Amino acid sequence: GENPITAAFLVAMLIDPTKTEAALALLRDTHICKPEDTVVVSLADFPEDANDFAYMDAVVKVKHAMTLGQTVVLVNCEPIYSCFYDVFNRHFTVLHRNKPQNPTKGEDNSEPGQQHDFQYYANLGIGSFSRPCIVHPRFKVLVHVPMSKLKDTPNPFLNRFEKYVLSTNDALQHVIAER
Repeated sequence: GENPITAAFLVAMLIDPTKTEAALALLRDTHICKPEDTVVVSLADFPEDANDFAYMDAVVKVKHAMTLGQTVVLVNCEPIYSCFYDVFNRHFTVLHRNKPQNPTKGEDNSEPGQQHDFQYYANLGIGSFSRPCIVHPRFKVLVHVPMSKLKDTPNPFLNRFEKYVLSTNDALQHVIAER
């Protein structure tokens, strides 16, 4: 896997020009995100659904996907963004570890003997608690933001991400270009 600190795409913002979250369906339908490797985490807008249990459940889903190297799409998750600031800012702790000795050549055709590997950690914060969690090198996160909410999103938050707009017109142009 690629070093997540320098990865070209680790955290990105998906700007959705529609009011129907069509960009989420386009991610799936155009195979930009493979359904088997993608976890969509969404929080409800209803006040009765805005509770600590729902927030904690969403954080646990992201943490689990982070350790497995999946892609996470965060939808309407403003209440939990602060839990992932180390991830969004690419602030990782890197631990060097030795792989066990292999008596024969490894899958990568390397010579037998001691091999080196790196483990990446990012702190996840919940309230006043912070805990280091494993970040798989293939982990990616997309933050879905409707274009209508973009003007209300703080600039420091926006600056953490590469930004992409995905519309039905973009998908149609891509299909036409492929033919």
